[in-house]
Amino acid sequence: MRTKETIRTQIATQRKALNADWIDQASKKIVTQIQNSDWFKNASTIALYYPLLGEVDLTDLFQISWRQKKETAVPVFQPTTQQYAFAKVTSTTQQYSGRFKINEPINPLLVSLKPNDLMLVPGVAFDPFVGDRLGRGGGYYDRLLCSFSGHALGVGFCFQLVHPIPTEATDQPIHGLVTEEQLLFF
Repeated sequence: MRTKETIRTQIATQRKALNADWIDQASKKIVTQIQNSDWFKNASTIALYYPLLGEVDLTDLFQISWRQKKETAVPVFQPTTQQYAFAKVTSTTQQYSGRFKINEPINPLLVSLKPNDLMLVPGVAFDPFVGDRLGRGGGYYDRLLCSFSGHALGVGFCFQLVHPIPTEATDQPIHGLVTEEQLLFF
């Protein structure tokens, strides 16, 4: 079995080779699949993320959510706890480049996600058979997922599908997975 670091290195190499137009087209396919899913339709709050280089770009989903009167939230780093929480974002929310150069609201209004809400979860790699997820190594999403009772949908490209993914006791699985080609539920 490959190690976590080996998988991270392999995926990083593939991400660097991606063409911006390909990312844009594949991301649009993924956004369409998400918005057509029952999990999205039934959620009152959508927990999104701002993409890092080579990640699926969900930017269009903010506007789609707002048009459908859904609340949107993004992760914000809490210096006192050294962990992330979710904060509400609207079309007028002012933001800055926060920890890891990820956009965050300047004056975050923290929100609690409910059992019918949808959390879209980025990752380095995803196991398409059992819902295991490999992140960047900080455990931030694992901690968010620990206390989340709604639907956690992993978001990635097909080349990020890896089986098996090595896991540890603290690694939290996702409930579904969306790529440019498929939508899976576990």
